[in-house]
Amino acid sequence: GGCFFCWGQLDWGAGGVNAAPVETTPGHAFREVSLHYYGAVALDSLGQVFYAGFASDAHPFAYAPELTRSQHVAMGIFELLAVSQDGAVTMLKAGAPPERAAGAFASVAGAYNRCAVSLAGELLCQETRHDTAAHLSLARRAVGSDWTQVAVGMGQVCAAKKDGSVWCLDVKDDVFGEGPPRRML
Repeated sequence: GGCFFCWGQLDWGAGGVNAAPVETTPGHAFREVSLHYYGAVALDSLGQVFYAGFASDAHPFAYAPELTRSQHVAMGIFELLAVSQDGAVTMLKAGAPPERAAGAFASVAGAYNRCAVSLAGELLCQETRHDTAAHLSLARRAVGSDWTQVAVGMGQVCAAKKDGSVWCLDVKDDVFGEGPPRRML
């Protein structure tokens, strides 16, 4: 397993950009990490989720008991997203109860918008239009199928297909589908 180290401009004392790394959670073996503007999330080998930023000034990372037995995590700008072992997506936001999107998902990502890949290979996205109070709803389908993984940025959604190709879809003014997905790789 691996330890999780942070450095950079974090509010809870990890130092500046050139500061030495700080071990955040001694004794845990982590397998996945995701970062965004206001926070970081890490998933350990037991499926436990730890986070810093967006909802906590905790150091080391705070434990999220609502997200036990997770298999994938992603840090959005205003929320933490996790895929549980049963495939449901759960969203945690500061000051709000957890929200679950039923379904069977393999991958999830967030920025100002949220997307997930279902176990059936569908790409489902939610336009939040910068609404920090938007509830979790993964209902809009993108073109095509056979998706395996998704990443969400400020102006694009990119996803990988089973054949190894990567496709991107522009997001302009938080509206998906400004043209069809483009093959990038």
